[in-house]
Amino acid sequence: MAIAAPLSHTEIPAEWLKYAVAIGVPEQAAKGEWASFRFYWTTGKGAGTVRSEKGWATTWQVWVRKEAGRGTFNGNSAANQELKPGAYRRMNLQPC
Repeated sequence: MAIAAPLSHTEIPAEWLKYAVAIGVPEQAAKGEWASFRFYWTTGKGAGTVRSEKGWATTWQVWVRKEAGRGTFNGNSAANQELKPGAYRRMNLQPC
């Protein structure tokens, strides 16, 4: 039986980093995302959550896949997208 515990890693485990890189996340971006992941699960809303080591590895994989799917790591994030004509009107913004 696996023992459940709070997230205890202070650095991204090598296997977790390899996974992120294998799905196309740049190494530095993965390390930055690790900081967000760790904060969420140790200090943020997820604080106090317990999982097995395998559970934490799976949680990381889901987290990083979700961010990669959003385009966070390849310049396609919403912050990097140009708004289409009409979007300014709907949002009551003026184009620069």
